[in-house]
Amino acid sequence: MRILIIEEALREDTGHWPAYIGTLARGLRASGDEVDILGHTDCGRQLCAVLRVNPVLRANCWLDTQYQGTLGGMKHSQVYRSDIRTWLEQAPGYDWILVLTTRLQHLLAWTRLITGGERMKGARLLLLFVQGFGRYESMRQAVYFPTTMSTLIARSCFHLLSPWVSTGKVHLGAETVAMQRELSLFSKLPVKVFPHPVSAAGIPKERAVRGDEPVVNCPGLARYEKGSALLRQALNLAMGREGLARVRFIVQWKEGFDLPDGKTVGAPPEWVGHPRITLVRDNLAAEDFFQLLLASDLVLLPYRREAYHNRLSRIAIEAAIIGRPVLYTRGTAIAELMEVGAAGVALEDESADAIIRGLERAVADFEALAKAAVAAVPRVREHHSVATFRGGLIRLAGHPLPCVH
Repeated sequence: MRILIIEEALREDTGHWPAYIGTLARGLRASGDEVDILGHTDCGRQLCAVLRVNPVLRANCWLDTQYQGTLGGMKHSQVYRSDIRTWLEQAPGYDWILVLTTRLQHLLAWTRLITGGERMKGARLLLLFVQGFGRYESMRQAVYFPTTMSTLIARSCFHLLSPWVSTGKVHLGAETVAMQRELSLFSKLPVKVFPHPVSAAGIPKERAVRGDEPVVNCPGLARYEKGSALLRQALNLAMGREGLARVRFIVQWKEGFDLPDGKTVGAPPEWVGHPRITLVRDNLAAEDFFQLLLASDLVLLPYRREAYHNRLSRIAIEAAIIGRPVLYTRGTAIAELMEVGAAGVALEDESADAIIRGLERAVADFEALAKAAVAAVPRVREHHSVATFRGGLIRLAGHPLPCVH
């Protein structure tokens, strides 16, 4: 197959995008597919060379504030559409065009391209959504869709795209079953699940189970939606809990973040030089980040439901494919990993006390939990493999599955 991957967030060798796109592109190429990648015009020379990125996309709605908000989003959509049109006019035909982190700006641009008569040269388009249009509030206990300018535009786009969806030229995708259900309910269109591919190459097959001084890793940049404020309270409480006296912690906390009330929370000064807490203050490249995970025994992700009720955590997948148990908030999409077979402990609610109870339970049952996590590795790796992702594309295209090298 000839495949085009479009990702404007490919600009620096940090964050999850290089690892995600790199894993998928390398796996597809190893299977005999021809893969072109479009990245940001500021994509670093080394990243361009390693992933073979074509730096043609001028707008980045993830980082550039000028392309955010209502007016910024319209501007982004216009620039993005122009860049895509220019590329497609001079490029050979593709079997698939993959937009793997679709936001409203991209949806609007592709709707205008397709309904405006842009020649796709026979390509099928996959719009994979990592963010939905619903909202979650604990009091409602269900996702709801507010009436906003964004949701009105999105509904209009899905309505306009529906003829192309019905013919199989356009496909909507999601990385979790929760997102699939939400997006299907909102768009009134079919949505396919494409599990997020994560590479297991080079990972040791066996690992030592350490029960004497377990290391709990809290990776990822500190954010409100990641429960970092709760994490700070919990770890300070943990220092005085007898059942956690042997536990050491690794916490990644690069910079401050804003709370809903507007207050800014910085890296906890009480953790600097702490004998049981290692504070990581840097962005980490994919390899360095993975080494951080390998140094841990348990991975703690106290994410908030309002942000992660339908959204996966790549960190949780990475932990599971190397046999690390995951502590996660009940009601988040991370629970889908447990259904695949991964091992973990659910935190009952969003509180420091719940984190403490989960840690105490995990440490008390550590040996059995660690063995279960190791036993689950083959199932998790298969589910989150490039082969699974590629098989989904082939089934949608209606072609027989060729042999994967």
